[in-house]
Amino acid sequence: MRFRRIELSRFGHFEDVALEIDATRPLTVIYGANEAGKSTLLQAMSDLLFGFKQNAPYANFRFEYNKLRIGAEVEAELAGTVQTLHFQRVKRKAGTLRSAADEPLPAAALEPFLGPIERDGFEQLFALDAERLRRGGEELLRSGGALGESLLSAGAALGDIHHRRQAFDDAADGIFGARKKGDRAFYAALERRTAAQRDVRERALTKPALAAAKAALKSATGRREAAADKLLELDKTRARDKRVVEAAKVAPEIDRLRAALAALGEAPDPALVEAAQTALDAHIEARRNAEAAARRADAARAELEVEPEPGTELAEAAAIEALWDLAADARGARRAAAELGAERQQLADRRADLAQRLGVPADMLAELRPSDGDLAAAPLLTRQLAQARDRAAEARRQLREATEKAAKTAAARDVESVGLREKRARRDAGWNALRAEIERGALPDGARLDGQEALSGQADAAADARIVAAQRFGAQSAAAEVAAEAVATAQRTAHGAQEVVCGAEAALAPLAAKLLPSGADYSGQAFEAALEAAIANWAAAARMLEAERELARRAAVGALDRTELIDAAEQLAARLGIPAPEDVEIAVRAWAEALKTARNLQAKREGLAKSLRAAELELSKAKARREAAQEAVGEIAAHHGVVGADGLAALLKREGERQELRRALEGEERHWRQAAEGVDEATLRAEIAAADLDETAARMAAGAALWRAAKDENDAAVAEEARADAGLQKLLESDRGAAAAARAEEDAAAAMALAAEEWLTLRAASLLLGETARRYRATSANPILTAASASFATLTRGAFAALAVDLDESGGERIVGVRGEGARVEIAAMSEGTRDQLFLALRLAAVRSWAAARPAPPFIADDLFASFDDERLAAGLEALVQLGAQTQCLVFTHHPHLVRLAETRFGDTAHICRLSPP
Repeated sequence: MRFRRIELSRFGHFEDVALEIDATRPLTVIYGANEAGKSTLLQAMSDLLFGFKQNAPYANFRFEYNKLRIGAEVEAELAGTVQTLHFQRVKRKAGTLRSAADEPLPAAALEPFLGPIERDGFEQLFALDAERLRRGGEELLRSGGALGESLLSAGAALGDIHHRRQAFDDAADGIFGARKKGDRAFYAALERRTAAQRDVRERALTKPALAAAKAALKSATGRREAAADKLLELDKTRARDKRVVEAAKVAPEIDRLRAALAALGEAPDPALVEAAQTALDAHIEARRNAEAAARRADAARAELEVEPEPGTELAEAAAIEALWDLAADARGARRAAAELGAERQQLADRRADLAQRLGVPADMLAELRPSDGDLAAAPLLTRQLAQARDRAAEARRQLREATEKAAKTAAARDVESVGLREKRARRDAGWNALRAEIERGALPDGARLDGQEALSGQADAAADARIVAAQRFGAQSAAAEVAAEAVATAQRTAHGAQEVVCGAEAALAPLAAKLLPSGADYSGQAFEAALEAAIANWAAAARMLEAERELARRAAVGALDRTELIDAAEQLAARLGIPAPEDVEIAVRAWAEALKTARNLQAKREGLAKSLRAAELELSKAKARREAAQEAVGEIAAHHGVVGADGLAALLKREGERQELRRALEGEERHWRQAAEGVDEATLRAEIAAADLDETAARMAAGAALWRAAKDENDAAVAEEARADAGLQKLLESDRGAAAAARAEEDAAAAMALAAEEWLTLRAASLLLGETARRYRATSANPILTAASASFATLTRGAFAALAVDLDESGGERIVGVRGEGARVEIAAMSEGTRDQLFLALRLAAVRSWAAARPAPPFIADDLFASFDDERLAAGLEALVQLGAQTQCLVFTHHPHLVRLAETRFGDTAHICRLSPP
């Protein structure tokens, strides 16, 4: 799988950031200064492929978790064709994989592109930073006899099998061991069983104790029931006496209120009463509104009558405003007249200077000036010519570098096919001759270029034939082919750039004839400088000619403005019937002030008239509403048998009194029901009539002491019964505890059996995993170690020739480095940089093994080369370029020199992508 595009919509400090990646190149370098977000990007790529973790450490730097969104466009070769997928990942409980249109995608949509790998395997094998690389390598140092399992982990990306076996053994030891420990599950269950057996013996219940407890409870219950009956009888007597006394207090007021309500007669229909109240309220409100409207109309009319009329200046408003503008123009013309002389002299000097620079007569500037279109086109064509020459110079430089690199690469190879050197010598001689011509500014013809391409084709064919005989030097041969292709590409680029220069010069020639003096002879940069100066001077001449025209116009306008102002002022004075003004500007200011006053008076009178019309309209409506309300009051009053609004008000007052009486009666009847406590009224009134209230009150006072004594007796009986019941329950609980202890004994025995079964399962799993590791190591470890040996030799620039496996003193396996002369070096004796190169070689071999058998994700290296010197850094990048043929390689770095090295050593093979700081 290869990335085409990574989209950081909302993640960490990134918002709406997209990285475009060229998936066709084997190596991509992502450069960013410290704090630019490389570690955040690495985390984002892991979350993108496998989903967000519960608490992503970088994700919510700026955004809430439910707002996070990242995306990518990826490609992979599936079933012989290149297929693409554009998807997004969001933070939610389900449906986190979305399409580019934000529609749900199946959770398995990525599996054909990623292959059978999970997050842990991806982060251990494919997404490495320096810490992960060294941690994995240090595990090799600590592996001892488990070295084969460590290689198995690196090759299959299944995790550290030795650690898995140790986890099984630790779990089994937590259940059972040769020595008894309280924290082991089996012995803990044994302790629970022993304690349960002891509880069964201690909680046995005897029959005599149970019989005595039941007899004590029965006796206490009898005393409690007798005390309760006595207390209940006293409660009944007290309740009856209280009811009679409380009801007797309320009865007289209830009788009075009922009599008063009966005296008012039958109540009218509530709906009619409500209608009467509504009509009367409307009548009062309408009368009040009509009176207020009449007062407002009178006030507006009086104010309008005393307001003065505007002056006659209002009729001449347009003429006065025109005079004001003419006066302003005349004042400006007077100020400008003083400046015209100096400006004329400055323009004359400017005309003479520009004419001299352009090589034309001063009085012919206007006739000879180029068109605006020519002046606009000239700078663009000049820039295009300069850019074309820069690109041609850069193409020639790249051609020189590519030719030199090809020569060095060819010299480094120690395997040559027959005739290859001779063909290359002819090709290089031809290129050198072409380059010399291009540097002199000459463009070779097509026949020369075709002949040179034929020589390049012959050299390329010879190089292809040499590949078969040089398989064991694949890296050097590939580099030579890349260098040759780079030379051919640079030649084509230089040829195209020179053609662009010729085209730009041809396009500019006609225009240069118009802009430069006739007979001028320029070439190269002198021509461009002269043309640029001519463009600037002709543009200045255009501005100078326009300034001359504007100066003439201003002089003519100034004289005209003053004459027009005097004529207009005299005409206005004649229409107003006053003498012509001596000082026109003073008169204009006076007329403008008078016009302002007249307009204010007119606006005020119009506002007063508008207020008067509104008040009169409001008064008319208020009168209509008052008449309608009077008519409605008359109809309702007649219906109730009363006369007019006064009669209706008296009727409503009487109904108000009726409502007050009803509310008072309802309150007293509520007190009566509270006192009666459910006894009907007739029975309660009979009890009141038969009772002596004074005697009842005295009996209530004396009964309080009797009731308290009965209550104390009842409380004591209840407490005694509770104690007897608690004693019985305690004995019964002891018996139930014995049963629970028996069940606990059974549970503990079952737990012992379950612990034994789990211990056997874990031990079997550990033994099976060890046997699987042994078998896989026998078939898989050697190919991985062989591939790692080749990578290690490349990464160390031949300082080590290979890797080997030795046995230590205890018989365990260990990796050692083998130098060219055969000397073996233990890992612990290597420098930090060399150890890092060893760890990287093992990881690259594992990645190659994985990618050869199944789809693989990109390999991501986050600042892995901090301990590499420049030569080994170049070797590391070469190893990643080679790996890029199988799976995409992405290198994260904050070192500018790594970027420069990738650009100079690998050219178009490496794609540089830059991260901007937040």
